[in-house]
Amino acid sequence: MRVLVTRPLRDAGRTAAALAAAGHEAMLAPVTRIEAVSTEIPQGPFAAVIATSAHAFEFLKAADVARLRDIPVFCAGARTAEAARASGFADARVPAADVAALLAGFDAPPGAVLYLAGRDRKPALEDGLRANGRPVEAVIVYAAAAVNALPQSALAALRAGQIDAVLHYSRRSAELFLALAHAGSAEGALTGVAHVCISEDAAAPVVEAGLSARMAVTPDGAGMLAALNGGGSRFQGSSDPA
Repeated sequence: MRVLVTRPLRDAGRTAAALAAAGHEAMLAPVTRIEAVSTEIPQGPFAAVIATSAHAFEFLKAADVARLRDIPVFCAGARTAEAARASGFADARVPAADVAALLAGFDAPPGAVLYLAGRDRKPALEDGLRANGRPVEAVIVYAAAAVNALPQSALAALRAGQIDAVLHYSRRSAELFLALAHAGSAEGALTGVAHVCISEDAAAPVVEAGLSARMAVTPDGAGMLAALNGGGSRFQGSSDPA
């Protein structure tokens, strides 16, 4: 299959390599780009750090890492934990693949939590922690800024019917992709494409647009690949491409 990868360029290379190893061809069509957000990390004290993306560690100052390095870091996803360790954090844990499971497995000592967050996010993690009586200090350290257009090569491939599947990693990125495809006069080609989504939430805009979506077997790269190869749940839209 020829697959559009909508992730930011910083992440898309790993996805492209995984697709190639599985016999697919990747075409990069990022709908966001990762940017640093200049901010100060509070002094705390903190009982734990939480991160849901590897990007949370890309732009931290060395002095902040040195000050926080021995605090346990609770990560959503193995890649996030790898980034935490590479940045210098000594105790990076992977209790979950997603936010819901992270909340269920959060067992840090009592005290406030530092959340290294992205700018465009849902409040589920913060709300869940506070509902359990846990003070949370959310600090925005990066932003996934929307791009202005899809690459012309991707739009041309879509319009020519040369794309077999698109990978959607969040509700926001799916919404952005659909809008950018429309702006590039490629929306008519989307009914013949397999839309592989990491979650039901990511699939919602696809289904609302009258398209069919496949949900990942698990909310990670391996689950996306399994769904691309025919596994996973399907949400009925206007078509169900093979």
